[in-house]
Order: sequence, then structure tokens, then C-alpha cells
Amino acid sequence: MRSFVLAVVCLVVSATSIQAQDERTKRLNEDRATFESSEQWYYNDLERGFAEARKSGKPLLVVLRCVPCEACKVFDEQVAHEDPRIKPLLEQFVCVRVIKTNGLDLSLFQSDFDQSFAVFTLNADRTIYGRYGTRPETESQESEMSLEGFADTLRQALELHAGYPGNRERLAAKTPSKPRFAVPEDLPELQKYREFAKVEKLEMRMCIHCHQIRDAERLDYRNRGEAIPLETLFTWPATTALGFALDPNTAATVADVTKDSAAEQAGLRPDDRLIAVDGQAVISLADVKWALDHAGDKREVAVELERDGMPLTLALPLAKNWRAKSDISSRVTTWDLRRMVTGGLVLESLGEDARRKLELADDVLALRVKYVGQYNEHAAGKHAGFHEGDVIVEFDGVARPWRETDLIAYGLTERRRGDSVDVTVLRDGERLELKLPMQ
Repeated sequence: MRSFVLAVVCLVVSATSIQAQDERTKRLNEDRATFESSEQWYYNDLERGFAEARKSGKPLLVVLRCVPCEACKVFDEQVAHEDPRIKPLLEQFVCVRVIKTNGLDLSLFQSDFDQSFAVFTLNADRTIYGRYGTRPETESQESEMSLEGFADTLRQALELHAGYPGNRERLAAKTPSKPRFAVPEDLPELQKYREFAKVEKLEMRMCIHCHQIRDAERLDYRNRGEAIPLETLFTWPATTALGFALDPNTAATVADVTKDSAAEQAGLRPDDRLIAVDGQAVISLADVKWALDHAGDKREVAVELERDGMPLTLALPLAKNWRAKSDISSRVTTWDLRRMVTGGLVLESLGEDARRKLELADDVLALRVKYVGQYNEHAAGKHAGFHEGDVIVEFDGVARPWRETDLIAYGLTERRRGDSVDVTVLRDGERLELKLPMQ
């Protein structure tokens, strides 16, 4: 009977998987049919786009889009089908739609990679004017995006194009320095996709998703027994880590400044319109994050802005490891980081009332196991004896009041695959000692 039930479950799971695959393939085919016949968009053909930009003198607009993904689906449709609010602006660009990252030139196209929609505006000589689209610290990818903000970014990209090449120096740092890997397929984990590089009608199963690039980059460090650098863990850090947020309905205007933050110390105020960060012209939140992400070991960066119609330059301090204040728990690529460190456990911080019931002070570790992975390496936590509802109060001898993000970062920088970590949990009023393998 047990074997029969297992067989039925496997058949149901398999049928569900096939149905999902068919639905995604259907979306991919519909997308191809729509854009291959479009007069406005070049579909999966960057070189034709660059050639047309050189011929016409127009700037290039490149959309990177993971078609099957639900995130940003509505926003993508508004852009792709030229919503009236942005149509006059799009007509001033040569528009290209790219729906796969197979063979993507990583010396040019570097985005957040934790998202399913990103935009680049460029000159025909491949100088980047700006980027648009990032992953926020919430589940809603669209919370930092709006058509109004996108339109503002497009207008400013057109201004940069009109001023080119006189502004070339302000744009130079927007193009990446030589990356560790030239194309995604150069990453050890993604080399299996090389055989699909020249497949004309790309199927979904052959497609390298954006998040796989970041997954593979981190896994490369892990497999070589190295600590994953904070710059790679906390890539494209949130501006809130420095104490400010931008208005999504504008290109790059400050909406809020947190009290006692680095931003407040620098003198940033709401309604400040950012012009440049660290010498780079910025026309979107993505641009601001890019500039901050590439500030390296600098202890401060110059922020040029416009306040009440007047130019002003401020010095924004960058404390050591400032980027680690970002919360990466909602990012797609954190799923694989959980596999490495928590064995598939999803954790959440205990609230004030829950801490009080368990008599846990505010300054000690208290992370509740919200979910326990069930399959393959994501079931390592389950096999180690963890249960949903367990509260982790000590991890590898540490009892600091970490977020899930902090615990994961510790496991990836201080521990290596093959290590075993002692973990103390509270379960039904008892303290239990468990061991968690690092993968």
C-alpha cells in the first residue's frame, strides 16, 4: 500500500510539473510570436539593434526579461506593449527585447540578476547611459518601479544621449570592469548550457535564468572552499542600508531619510534630486545601487544633487561592511544560500510578544523555523532533526540577535562546506542541541 501511495504521489507531481512546463512554453511561444512581427522591437537580436542604432543615431533600449516568471509581468506588458504614458519616449529609442541570458555579454550587461525584468539604455558604441529595475527588500519586485519613474528615467537617458560624447567621462564607470566570467556559460555550474548556445528556437528548459548567474557565481566560491565575499553576498545593496529611500515615481529623487543614519549624517533630505553618485551620472535607483555597489573600499562617496533648484555636493559616509545591513531574505537567490547554510530551513525573527512568552531578551538570538525543506539537499535541516516552529537561540556558539540574513552571511563567510555547526533550539519549552551540516 505504501508503495502504491508513493507511486500515485509521484505521478501527480510529475503531471503537475509537466503542466507547468507546458504553460511556460506556451508563454514563451506567445511572446516570440508577438515580438518577431513587431516593427518597434527587435527580438533576441542585439547585434541588429546596435546596427540600427548606429544607422539611425538613436540610443538603444534593451529589455532583459524572463518571460515565464510572474514577477513584473504586468509592468513588462505595459512596457512591451507601449503604454501611452511611455510610447512617445520609446519611439525615440531602438528597442530590443532579450528573453534569455545564454551567451549574454557580462562585460556589458550586468544587472541585479535577482529579478525577471531589467532595462539598459545605451549608445550605439555600447556606452551605458543607465539601468532600470532592481530587487527591493520586499516580496513585491514592483514596489520600486512605476511607469512614471520609468518615463523619467527614459527622458534623462535621452538628455544624456543628446549630450554625448561631451559627457563620456561621467558615464565611463557605468560599464563594468572585466568580469570574472565573460558569459554565463563560463561559470562552472552553467557550462552544461554550452550545447544550447546556437539553438535557434530556444526552449524554456535550455534557458539560463538571470538568478542562475548569481547562484552559479556564489556556488563557485563555495565549491572551491572559499568564503563568499560580502560584495557577492550583498550585491546591489539597498539604499536603506545607508538610511535613505528613493521615490519610485521619479528617476532618482529622495523620498525618505532615516534618523541617525549615514544619509542623515551626510545631509540628504527628502525631495533632493540625485544627479551623480561617486562621479557617475545617475538616472534611476538601479544606477544609484550600481554606483554604491562599485564603490569598493571607499569610506565615503560624493553625492551630487539638486535642492530647490540649486546644485549641491554631499559626502555620504560608508562604514565598514555597510552593505551587510541589507536584507536579502526575500531574494530569489537566497533559496540556494539557505540550502548551503540552513539545510533548507526558512527562518523568521520573533516579534516582541513571542519573545516575551519565551522569556527571551531583545539582545539575544531568536529565529523561528518557518519552513522545513523536504527534498534533496534542501531536506538536510529536516534530516538533522529540525521541526517547524523550533526557535533557534544559539548558532555555532553565537547568540547575537541576528536576522535570517545575518545567520546566512555568517555561515557563508565563517564556515565551509563539510563543516558541522552546533545549533540550540527551543521546542515545547525544552532546549535541544542539534547539529546542522554546512553544504
